[in-house]
Amino acid sequence: VDRIELKGHPIPAGLAFTKDGATLYAALHHDNQILKIDARTKELGARWNTELAPFALALRDQTLYVSNRAGKVRASGKQAPSGKQDLPTDDAGSALNGTLQVFDTASGKAGSFDVGLAPAGIALSPSGDQLIIANAHADTFSIFDTKARRMSTVDIDRETNLPGLLPNFAAFRPAGARLYIACGGENSIVVFD
Repeated sequence: VDRIELKGHPIPAGLAFTKDGATLYAALHHDNQILKIDARTKELGARWNTELAPFALALRDQTLYVSNRAGKVRASGKQAPSGKQDLPTDDAGSALNGTLQVFDTASGKAGSFDVGLAPAGIALSPSGDQLIIANAHADTFSIFDTKARRMSTVDIDRETNLPGLLPNFAAFRPAGARLYIACGGENSIVVFD
């Protein structure tokens, strides 16, 4: 067993490799950063600042998608301690809406898009036209149109609206015609055609 040591307490979360396997990107959850790593030499490279609590990564060509569980820094309102930066919360102590950041890996620059509460796992469609974001505390998933750069949101249970579905991961079948959402709160996998 070999390790890539990370100083401090960054809490690595999501990982994504370039197609050639030469570069590994890591979401550093508590540091609010993306770390670029040379996968062959294990040398730590550039660090890019993210919004709050980066969690999952998906990479296609030179575009890196990052789900941020606590979204944007907000100077006013309630805050709860977490990592190196307090997180904005509602009156019950839950993190506010998260974000999806879209990084250009050549420049390290990113755009930001609002999503639901506590975005977790993300999945890029096989065609690369859509990115799905599982919004764990909202019982929804967001669909990001990667070409138009637009976001829409879908309720997972439109009939009963039961709370606590906890969608935490998404995956497409290789052909891309079917989407699967893991719902940890109800111990199910929801399938969308």
